[in-house]
Amino acid sequence: MPKFDHLEPKTKPLTELHLHAGAGLPTSTMWSIAHDQGIRLPFRNYWAFKEFITVTKDRMMNLDTFLHSDLNPFHWCEVIQSSPEAMERTVYEIAAKAYRSSNVQRIEIRFTPMKRNRGGERDLDHIIMGALHGLDRVMLEYPIKVGLIFCLEKKFSKTQNQITVEKAIKYHKRGVVGIDLAGLDAHNEFDANAMSEIFLAAKNAGLGITVHAGESAETLTVTEAITKLHATRIGHGIQAIHDKKELKLIRDRNVTLEFCPSSNMILGLAKGIPGIRRIVETFLKHEIKFTINTDDPIFFETNISKEIALLIDNNILTHAQVDQCMDWAQEASFIDY
Repeated sequence: MPKFDHLEPKTKPLTELHLHAGAGLPTSTMWSIAHDQGIRLPFRNYWAFKEFITVTKDRMMNLDTFLHSDLNPFHWCEVIQSSPEAMERTVYEIAAKAYRSSNVQRIEIRFTPMKRNRGGERDLDHIIMGALHGLDRVMLEYPIKVGLIFCLEKKFSKTQNQITVEKAIKYHKRGVVGIDLAGLDAHNEFDANAMSEIFLAAKNAGLGITVHAGESAETLTVTEAITKLHATRIGHGIQAIHDKKELKLIRDRNVTLEFCPSSNMILGLAKGIPGIRRIVETFLKHEIKFTINTDDPIFFETNISKEIALLIDNNILTHAQVDQCMDWAQEASFIDY
């Protein structure tokens, strides 16, 4: 099978649906923003910061450690991005880099607005407008369509999540295309039933619904995300390969899975290339639609071209199957402009 050259973007435009803003901005840019804003970072120099941010195969950690321990790189990225100016630059740089490196012409960038306002010190609307200004700038400069997805959090109160949905609805016609539910529920206290009404309101307002589910055995199940939270897309969803009923539900409801190969391997959720192969083969066998994504490209030192190369070079997908994944991504995209 011909190899895929990730340094030579394909002629066919690519689509990415699952990318976190907190892990999408180049390390050098984050360092620059931090110093522009006078943020005191607990790193002796740039190289220590870069080492902390990068989660390579040599520095593998499980999902819980990745999200909740002192080793969590998201925290400082979110602190650095907590201003309107920083969010404008973040959205602009992520989308521009995706276009230049991989010919991505449709991208959805997700983030949690309430983790960008310094505990209420910054106004949410100003943070959101900063992100939207970045969206405007990059779409003016490059032939790329960009949409924003606002993340709700399992550990947030219902009121906090309700406010996030209200903001998403308010800015829906401006470039906010959907909502997501992210984060781990370490103590199994998250009640999907209690959140159903909030997600239904978002759906009725025309927002797309994607939910982080089935990433690990401890997270929200794909079945709950579909039946209780009205999800039409699932972030990761790889645990579904162990449940034929869940696979049938995904297929019958025409739900699309946002597959993130490198992320799943580095966080130990898929056991290397054999694990990725098993996941993909199961998806194909059960006629599950899935897309190819980076998740946290700066943390994992990847981009969508490298993710495609990983799948093609290891004979997991053919070029034609990758094209099919891109078609599924365009069909499942929440961007309608």
